[in-house]
Amino acid sequence: MESQELILKGYTTGVSKKNEKNFYRLDFMSKPIISNDKMKAFCTNVSIFVPNEQEYLSFIKSHTLLSVVKVNAQIFGNSIRYTI
Repeated sequence: MESQELILKGYTTGVSKKNEKNFYRLDFMSKPIISNDKMKAFCTNVSIFVPNEQEYLSFIKSHTLLSVVKVNAQIFGNSIRYTI
């Protein structure tokens, strides 16, 4: 498992579409990557769903918005799974 630095840009809670359980989501973006011509930059949006409320609340209390956070990244075929 690798680690990657992402920038925390938001967080939210809600109820699943079937009203079965609450969800806890952290929203990140990758660090901007500047193009070769230095005329533009781009980044990737990443959402991480946290399994329980205590872990979610602990995370948002210990990190401020726009802070750089190390997260775990695991490659599965052509996708990446991020965890905190």
